[in-house]
Amino acid sequence: LAAPAMSSMSPVEAVQVRPLAAAVRRAMADRRMSQRTLARVAEFDPTTLGRRLRGFSPFTVPELQRVASALDVTPASMRRPSNLSRAENPGSFFIE
Repeated sequence: LAAPAMSSMSPVEAVQVRPLAAAVRRAMADRRMSQRTLARVAEFDPTTLGRRLRGFSPFTVPELQRVASALDVTPASMRRPSNLSRAENPGSFFIE
């Protein structure tokens, strides 16, 4: 059996990918959307979506557009996770 392949991302790329993956996971949680449902609605292979959500590989621009559409947010809001507002994210329950 071969050992699993290591990610080909550089440490800088990995740092940039993880916040986006976290933003997608937060939007999913806010909408109570499962990974399986997001994969179906955004037309993703479930395994590929899982890798993206865990930050193992980056979302492409078309993938991010499909995910944002499925989650009813803008792609720009997914790239700036700290800027999501309650208006864009009505299901959130942030403590201020």
